[in-house]
Amino acid sequence: PSVLEVIVDHVIQKGQVMPENTVGRITQEEARHSWLACSGNVEDAVQECINIRKKKVLEIQSMGFKNKDEILDSLYRNAGDVQKALTDLQGKLLEPFHTRMWNEHEPQIHSNMPDRARLLRRILGTFGLPSWGRAELVLTFLQEDDQSYSLHDVIEAVRQSHDRQIIKRMLSHECSVCMASYPRNRMRS
Repeated sequence: PSVLEVIVDHVIQKGQVMPENTVGRITQEEARHSWLACSGNVEDAVQECINIRKKKVLEIQSMGFKNKDEILDSLYRNAGDVQKALTDLQGKLLEPFHTRMWNEHEPQIHSNMPDRARLLRRILGTFGLPSWGRAELVLTFLQEDDQSYSLHDVIEAVRQSHDRQIIKRMLSHECSVCMASYPRNRMRS
């Protein structure tokens, strides 16, 4: 381990002396690979580490990542593994997208869209219904003019049954106290 620490220190020092540091910090694992590849010669191992790191930085930069500090940091965190470093860097790029996706409320379903098949696919995919027929049931209940059911009430009723009459009874269950009509899942005893 002390030989590896010497290699790591020499690589860091030589990187700092360069006009543009394209080496950064390296791990002992990277130093070990270079040391073994150079048959135990410390100076050759230092140069090998520097050359390998430069190639890795150039490879990642050729893929569109330009911030050298982030590249060096990612390579260090992933012990010089280019694929893991790329995954790490891409994760940072996707972070705003993930944040937006997880913070976004459920998409609104507008039952008056002109493309019925697209609307059915959206209902099927968004709410995880078991079949295309169930998505069609949801859409027909949402498009009824005489009733205004909420989307979540219809989804809940359609998940419980595939029979149109049973769903209709579930959506318009009469309250024995106030005599108003409510969906069964909103009734409390």
